[in-house]
Amino acid sequence: MQSAPQTALFHHLIFWNIDCLNGSQLRDLFCAPINMNPRTEPSLKSDPILNLEIIAELRELDQNLLDELIDLFAGKTPLMIQKLADEFSAGDLKAAAMTAHTLKGSTGNLGAQRMYRICSQLIELAHDGKIDSVAMVLEALRAEFQPTIEALRGERSSPPSAAKS
Repeated sequence: MQSAPQTALFHHLIFWNIDCLNGSQLRDLFCAPINMNPRTEPSLKSDPILNLEIIAELRELDQNLLDELIDLFAGKTPLMIQKLADEFSAGDLKAAAMTAHTLKGSTGNLGAQRMYRICSQLIELAHDGKIDSVAMVLEALRAEFQPTIEALRGERSSPPSAAKS
């Protein structure tokens, strides 16, 4: 079955277009069976920022790759959040739902539970056309990013270089 780390790697390959896997990692990624157990959505403040089981699985698969995924997440997520805000502001709810879904996948795959939950709320708001509370939820997402990235950086094998921050 495909595990959370394999799903995370696949997601990042597709959505962030990175070419960071060697042949054996690609074989492991695409030849492993798929885990069909759905993840439960966490409540926002009662859960830890990170699901450390997911981090441990990613670390076991490849610590260097985990470090790279954390760096990509740190670099790309603020841009994704701004894109999401712009799409909601423009009234493009379909695009906003797709961007929120992409961000939800990235946060879930890295175990960023609180951000995952907020992204779920944004998807629901976009699908329901309820844009009156979007600003508040986007602000919650922005506020959750800093503690999330600090927690993720704490899971790196070494501090990120200045070029990757």
